[in-house]
Amino acid sequence: MFRRFASLPTARRRLLPVALSVLTAVRLLLLLIPFRFVRRAIARARVPSAFSSVRVADVAWAIEIAALGSRAVNTCLAEALAADVLLRSAGVAGQLRFAAGRHLSGRFSAHAWLELPDGSIVGTPPADVTLTPLLSAS
Repeated sequence: MFRRFASLPTARRRLLPVALSVLTAVRLLLLLIPFRFVRRAIARARVPSAFSSVRVADVAWAIEIAALGSRAVNTCLAEALAADVLLRSAGVAGQLRFAAGRHLSGRFSAHAWLELPDGSIVGTPPADVTLTPLLSAS
């Protein structure tokens, strides 16, 4: 596992621990305080300036890997908010999107993701769910 980590490009090797830290902090905030306060904290949060030139693809990758490597329950909301913190620090503002719908099996589902000005998405909605947009927040 260490060899795989060591073989990553330098930018991704630096970004992954930061993404894991930010994702963990966001999860804790979502557990402890109401969402409206979490959203305000996220809007003000910044990571070190060394990450001011990160690429969207690298942030999406780092959040996905951090979520997979974590033993905590992963939520799309925490992942979208963590990506928002990292991307805002790089000067990229996105729109937080919320939607709800049903899986093909009929089970209810809700999803949150971050949509960026160039049309790319961090936290792509699952393909087996028909979602109805509910809300968007910047």
